[in-house]
Amino acid sequence: MSTPQDALPQALAYSDRARRCSDIIRQHIVNQHGGFWAAIRLSDGGSDGIPYELREHAIQYQLHEQQCAYIKIPLDDMSPAHAERYLRAVTQLYDAGMRLIDPDDPRQLFVSNRMEHHQ
Repeated sequence: MSTPQDALPQALAYSDRARRCSDIIRQHIVNQHGGFWAAIRLSDGGSDGIPYELREHAIQYQLHEQQCAYIKIPLDDMSPAHAERYLRAVTQLYDAGMRLIDPDDPRQLFVSNRMEHHQ
């Protein structure tokens, strides 16, 4: 049995925050900010629009560390599907009382923002 949601295009199957996050990351890629960091609000997928050279700086300029996901801007793409999974994973970690740690420090655990790592 088909539901009205089944008729929706695939792009509409993702949350507004995931689509907004994807758009922001793609804009950073177009502006050649690959390798920099973006602070993406978990509430709505928005951002302050600033590409940060260091993750620590991205965290420092937010009101509260756990209001955002910190994404190392890739060189290629971040689809809405990828953003949906990543934002959901970060939200679940924060809800469980965990923190995301700096991925450049090999002694610390982090959540990858690469789609193939979330499958």
